[in-house]
Amino acid sequence: MGDQLERLVAGLLALAQGAQGPLTAEPVDLAALAAGALAGRRPVRTDLQPAVVAHADPALLTSLIGNLLDNAFRYNLDDDEGQVEVETQTRGTRAVLTISNTGPIVPADAVDRIQQPFQRLAGAGSGSSGLGLAIVRAIADSHEADLQVVPNPDGGLSVTVDFAAGVSRTG
Repeated sequence: MGDQLERLVAGLLALAQGAQGPLTAEPVDLAALAAGALAGRRPVRTDLQPAVVAHADPALLTSLIGNLLDNAFRYNLDDDEGQVEVETQTRGTRAVLTISNTGPIVPADAVDRIQQPFQRLAGAGSGSSGLGLAIVRAIADSHEADLQVVPNPDGGLSVTVDFAAGVSRTG
């Protein structure tokens, strides 16, 4: 019970920090942050190309990537059959991060709901507080990034966060 409460408080703090917005604004390479977040995790498919967000809070983007990876692994198929893919790239003046996984089918009508605090898919188990995608949404919004959460046809999600170069809101 203590660990669960600790995770809940940490999640609520991350949600509040994400909603507060960037405390710093500096160039941040999504590829470097993703590579750091993947260290020590089981192997995943990666295509990490430079993708620099011109004005971002590195701590918040680290939290965004960590939450997406935690969700991708938590809701993935088992280790033998499941896959997680992480891609960063620059498209024109946009820095783009995409994290996809295999997993249970996500109904299209659940996508908006699971981005709200304390919302999970039915049968998701008790290992999650239901804050992960809400934290990601808050951080993306505070960096004026576009967030797309798309169910994969065979199960799992593809989540893309698309940052405009040189755009950020401060405090």
